[in-house]
Amino acid sequence: MLKWNVGVKIAAGYIIALIFILIIGIFSWLGTDKLSTTAHWKTHTFQVLGALKHLSSAIKDAETGQRGYLITGEIHYLEPYHSAKQSIDADLAALVKLTQDNPIQQQHLQQLDPLIHGVDGKFAELERTIGIRSAQGFDAARLIVMSDKGKEVMDEIRRKIRMMEQVELDLLEVRSRQAEQAVREVDGVIILSTVIAFILFIVIGVITTRNIATPLAVITVFAERIGLGDFSGKIQLDERNDEVGTLAKAFSLMATSLQVTSVELNDALAHAKASNRTKSEFLANMSHEIRTPMNGILGMLKLLQHTELNKRQADYANKAQEATLSLLAIINDILDFSKIEAGKMSIEHTQFVFDDLMRDLSVLLSVNLSEKDVEILYVLDPKMSENFIGDSLRLRQVLLNLAGNAIKFTDQGEVVISTKVIRQSEGMQKIEFSVSDTGAGIPEDQLESIFSGFSQAESSTSRRFGGTGLGLAIGKELVELMGGHLAVDSALGHGSRFFFTLEFAIDSVVVDEAVPQFKRVLIVDDNVLMLDVLRAMAESNGWQADCVTSGEQALELMQQVDTPSYEVILMDWLMPGLDGMETVRRIRKLTHDDNATPVVIMVTAHGREMLAGSSADDGDLLDGYLVKPITASMLRDSVAEALSAEGHLHTAEVILKGSRRLEGLRILLVEDNELNQQVALELLEANGAQMTLASGGIEGKPLALSAQVPFDAILMDLQMPDIDGYEATRQIRQSIRMQSVPIIAMTANAMQTDKDACLAAGMVDHVGKPFELEELLNTILRHARSGEAEQPVLAADSSLQVSDAVLDYELAISRINGSRKLYQRLATVFRRDSWVHIEGFRQGVQQGEMAEAGFCLHTLKGSSSTMGAMRLYRLVVTLEQELGGMAVVAEHTYTAWVGDLENSLTDVIAALDVDFPDAKSV
Repeated sequence: MLKWNVGVKIAAGYIIALIFILIIGIFSWLGTDKLSTTAHWKTHTFQVLGALKHLSSAIKDAETGQRGYLITGEIHYLEPYHSAKQSIDADLAALVKLTQDNPIQQQHLQQLDPLIHGVDGKFAELERTIGIRSAQGFDAARLIVMSDKGKEVMDEIRRKIRMMEQVELDLLEVRSRQAEQAVREVDGVIILSTVIAFILFIVIGVITTRNIATPLAVITVFAERIGLGDFSGKIQLDERNDEVGTLAKAFSLMATSLQVTSVELNDALAHAKASNRTKSEFLANMSHEIRTPMNGILGMLKLLQHTELNKRQADYANKAQEATLSLLAIINDILDFSKIEAGKMSIEHTQFVFDDLMRDLSVLLSVNLSEKDVEILYVLDPKMSENFIGDSLRLRQVLLNLAGNAIKFTDQGEVVISTKVIRQSEGMQKIEFSVSDTGAGIPEDQLESIFSGFSQAESSTSRRFGGTGLGLAIGKELVELMGGHLAVDSALGHGSRFFFTLEFAIDSVVVDEAVPQFKRVLIVDDNVLMLDVLRAMAESNGWQADCVTSGEQALELMQQVDTPSYEVILMDWLMPGLDGMETVRRIRKLTHDDNATPVVIMVTAHGREMLAGSSADDGDLLDGYLVKPITASMLRDSVAEALSAEGHLHTAEVILKGSRRLEGLRILLVEDNELNQQVALELLEANGAQMTLASGGIEGKPLALSAQVPFDAILMDLQMPDIDGYEATRQIRQSIRMQSVPIIAMTANAMQTDKDACLAAGMVDHVGKPFELEELLNTILRHARSGEAEQPVLAADSSLQVSDAVLDYELAISRINGSRKLYQRLATVFRRDSWVHIEGFRQGVQQGEMAEAGFCLHTLKGSSSTMGAMRLYRLVVTLEQELGGMAVVAEHTYTAWVGDLENSLTDVIAALDVDFPDAKSV
């Protein structure tokens, strides 16, 4: 057998293995088939048991539906009854089908069906009771229910079902034993097969190793030595005439040939390296000699342009300057490429400010833009550090090169320079830089060669756009020198995206920056991406921004009655319809008589063209302008400069007076009522607070205790469905670190006893619902920032005691900072939830759950007072007092209460529909 060739030996091993696998497969199939049959019957048994269980449950549902109808007389309570009736028929049909092979079970079903559907069966008894309840009333039906006939039938049904279940359980036990026996048989076959297979494959492995693997290992070692350049070895194998012997002889011949070739190749490579190094060193050393005369030519052209030249001479000078700059750029590219090839390009590691780098880049790119209909945008990750250690010159060179290429190959659309923090560690940031455009794109077959020197995407590119094709090659080398890799994603006709990732050390120098003041900003730009970028910049400066996409929308927004005044307007210049300058003219007319005239800054990609075409009057309309691309700090500085000009500082102070009073405060709101949540969150966030919401005491406690930095204040509702505000406060106060956090009660209970109970539980103050915004702000500031709020606390609004209007919405709107939009949203919640609270009150009293009934009344009291439904509010207060201390309420009493509540709520909703119609019904 050992004299067989390699192919025969391998084939013999495979045939033996396949035969054995076939045998194992046959035995496994037989065992699996037996298991499958047993499992099928077990599944069948479980199906029967499930149908019996579902049948029993459906009969209970039918009884439940019937009882609900008997008690209430409401027809919709019969829905479970009818559903259960249909379900029972389906279950019986399923059981008949499932037990066809079981005569005993068929007999039980024949006995069970009359008990359910027979003349004296369960459903006949239920139908008679329902009919009597419908015709003669509750008492007559009650007499039938009190008899034992229905119970006896139900007991017999249950007995029959239990008998059927027992039959199936016995079958299940038998089939389980059969399954266990089948498993043991399969396990035995598998174990025996595994042992035999193990032994068989050991034998085959030993034979294969001795006759095939060992000689191949010797040849492999010899091949590795050849790969390392050692051609002097010999293959030490016995004389063999099979494939292994032939392979060994071939490697020996190859080694002899390669040894001769290697000597010749080393000589040629050494000569090529010497020639390339001489060329690169020559070009690198010529850097000063070439640039010096070029700079002299540019200087003389600049001097020439400042002399008296006629139109033709000036044109010649400008064109000569452009040609010289183009030639200098090409020379710079060639010299940088040569420096990189010669290994003389070094990377510095110095401290730099990233924002300064992007500002410089903005100036260079805006010059390159010329008259193209292209916008250059920055999308910078706000998580980036300000100060890094690295080579800012080379980073700027790469970004300028990539962005310049993007502008060159983009006729219209956008060029976006973006950054994203990929990884943050102590003292280090890994950042992805990318330059995207909406230009011509690069064919897929050219993506591999795009970074090669002296090559462009296609032969016509140089003629159409100019350039040497060195920019991307230089950029790629510079990025790699800085530890990254430059890559590209592109498709023809869909633009390109060049990106690379670099890691920088964060400089420890701390730069003192003025804390940005809150400003309300309107952004007008027809470019949606630019809107998002400017909004992100505004928010990073701590401002609140509204965005519109046209001059018409801006004018419409500013003419709305409930629109707050804007301090700053960021206006695009070129827009369809009204352009930026015309929009500014109309805005100035709108705000001419208003002391809060906004600052208007033109943000445009065409700064030079805009200035060249503007008149003196246009200049008076603007307070500043920015040329894209811009950074957040450029925007902040421009706004600060405009506001500091004469006449605007006072305006800004007037607008900011009293606003954002909660700026920097972190507040936890614990409130279960959705309407009250919306009121408090919107008003406090509008005043600068960072809000966190908990929908109950159980949720609020861990939020308060787990905060790494304790909240500046906690607003706590008193009555909540899980644990009330008193208990939540007591549990929070058990933590030592929470002793100093002010917890302020917010509740509709405004009695002195309620205030005393709040203080006893550990709260510091009490604000009544509906709260006055000024009172709430002063209360928060008084405890969160001791001494900051000097204004006296306002007394509770006496209108709650004297007003008896169905709906005093003007009073309610005044409490929520005059926002009719917010009141409209609250009205939607009020319409939906108030009926739920009344029904909850009715069920609570009916079932003797006085705590639940009181909670529903309390919630309705708070929401009605918030909405200005004063008559409903006073009714709820009266009922709350009457309910207090009562353990049982007579049916006629709570029925009258519910009727009064429903009538009063109907009046409120009718009044709401007049001035604040429901959006769904409009």
